Amino acid sequence: MDIKLNRGLPGMPTIPAQLPTILFVLGGGSIAFGFLLIYNPNLLVWLVAGLFFLVGAILLLTGMRAKRLLG
Repeated sequence: MDIKLNRGLPGMPTIPAQLPTILFVLGGGSIAFGFLLIYNPNLLVWLVAGLFFLVGAILLLTGMRAKRLLG
């Protein structure tokens, strides 16, 4: 079986060329956010509260749309 190193195995999708850059950016951002949380623990409280606000807003909008569809 002839395996082309630049193109991967036959029938298998290739790895996107931007994947290492995306992983580096996500990893660096995660490390920076971790440092922010170490130096400012209140940021975690605001982050969790914001997530609850977002989930609540999505549930309210879904309920309003379901009520409108049911009449």
